[in-house]
Amino acid sequence: MPTYVFRCEECQTVFERFISFADLASQPTILCPQCASQRLQRVWTAPLVLTASERSTVGGNGGSGCACGSCN
Repeated sequence: MPTYVFRCEECQTVFERFISFADLASQPTILCPQCASQRLQRVWTAPLVLTASERSTVGGNGGSGCACGSCN
């Protein structure tokens, strides 16, 4: 499930929410965890991209990036 980052326009709190694509399309009511405001702005963030050498150190399983150890 993707992580979306929001900033509250009332108190400026920045927070993350895990929301499925289907739920996001249905425009769920998301409240600020600090002040319960609905006046939120989505913050666009860059996706995490790992190079081949970085992937070899993730999970310690030879480069798949999966912690289960059986993925290649």
